[in-house]
Amino acid sequence: IFTPLSTFKNTATPVTYTVSDNAGQTATTTYTPTVAAPPAPTADPETTSGIKGATQTIDLIPGDTTFDPAITLVRASVALSCKSGVANCSVTNNKVTIVGVGTYEIDPANPGNMLFTPEPNFTGVGPAVNYTVTDSMGGTASSTYTPTVIPPPTVVSDTTSAGWNV
Repeated sequence: IFTPLSTFKNTATPVTYTVSDNAGQTATTTYTPTVAAPPAPTADPETTSGIKGATQTIDLIPGDTTFDPAITLVRASVALSCKSGVANCSVTNNKVTIVGVGTYEIDPANPGNMLFTPEPNFTGVGPAVNYTVTDSMGGTASSTYTPTVIPPPTVVSDTTSAGWNV
């Protein structure tokens, strides 16, 4: 019986063994077990919305899943990148900055949580950024996060006019 470690996925070292029957005949063969990697995890697109100027927060992990409940998603593995085609996008130390929009970063105090801080005058739907998360077996899933910044209400001055002594 071959019982691999829970983190093992590959071809194990071959083992040669010999069997014999009651007549004294023997046969020798080699057993080479192979353990396939489990299916990769899956990640769902995430969105948030908030008022102009407010930082938005979301935990990216709850909507993402692994094939086996014994395999966990590694919160500290979440990595960000610019989505293809997004102008003025840069990544430094797992922090995405999009000029004219804001910054997207993984909360250093809460790995797996995304923080989006809009630029002071930005409103609307921000460009999506990519994120990846790795599971405890090394499988990786990718998805996106998209923020929406709601503009403040427009204030209209009230005026009235009426004749004298009305």
